[in-house]
Amino acid sequence: MYTITGTIEGIALILFNAPSLDMLDPPSGSRQKTEEERDEEAMRRCYRNGKGLYLPSWNLKKCLLQGFQALDLRVPGNKAKRLWRFVQPVLFIEPAELPFGLEQPDFVHKCPGRNSDGSATIVRRPALNPGWRLPFTFRVLDDIVRSEDVELSLRAAGERVGLGGWRPEHGRFVVADWKVDGN
Repeated sequence: MYTITGTIEGIALILFNAPSLDMLDPPSGSRQKTEEERDEEAMRRCYRNGKGLYLPSWNLKKCLLQGFQALDLRVPGNKAKRLWRFVQPVLFIEPAELPFGLEQPDFVHKCPGRNSDGSATIVRRPALNPGWRLPFTFRVLDDIVRSEDVELSLRAAGERVGLGGWRPEHGRFVVADWKVDGN
């Protein structure tokens, strides 16, 4: 068992797309919303807690697993077994809510898009500019998963997978800090 502490740093915008409870119960009136109301609604699509903006740790874990898959890493000594299947049950990310250390998104990203009925719309997502930072702790319970493979996969995930909405164009990152303890 070993622990990895580190930080990733965004090299591209990160777009938030957290589910909003307001989406489940749309207002009964058919009045068109103003631009300000639409922007305000979009700003509620961030992950927030009492300390500010965060990313659920499962988002980073899913991204990391996709990095393992992109590299097609194999279990050491066994070319038939894919390593990502062994990583999933033995790697845990803390805390559950990874803090950005920010209170608000930088802006609302707007892009032309389509509604489910095919009509045109402007898709709005809260965004952070490149340079966002996200500290993490990985706890790895089985030494079959080598720290070098975790680092390589996280770097690949940052380049090829990304976090948040509209990946991999947005949400790309680099590993800014990396420290292994106990390996």
